[in-house]
Amino acid sequence: MDHLGRAHDVQGSAARRLVCQWMIDTGEPCGKKYRRDGFRRHIGTHVGLSVPCDEPDCGKSFSRKDSMRAHFKKEHDKE
Repeated sequence: MDHLGRAHDVQGSAARRLVCQWMIDTGEPCGKKYRRDGFRRHIGTHVGLSVPCDEPDCGKSFSRKDSMRAHFKKEHDKE
């Protein structure tokens, strides 16, 4: 938490929800609130991570690996 507060201006504590201060296109902070584990996943949406779907010819990509897995299971894993 100390690193997140000093280096990234994250507000909150390990026991409370963290508020994302990442500046978005409008010039305002994101402001979304997450528990610590969700906050780590959320940061990937800001840093431009791209996880492509493994299915040939799908063409979709996601900012989080768990989102890609959920998509794959729902759309392509039809056994």
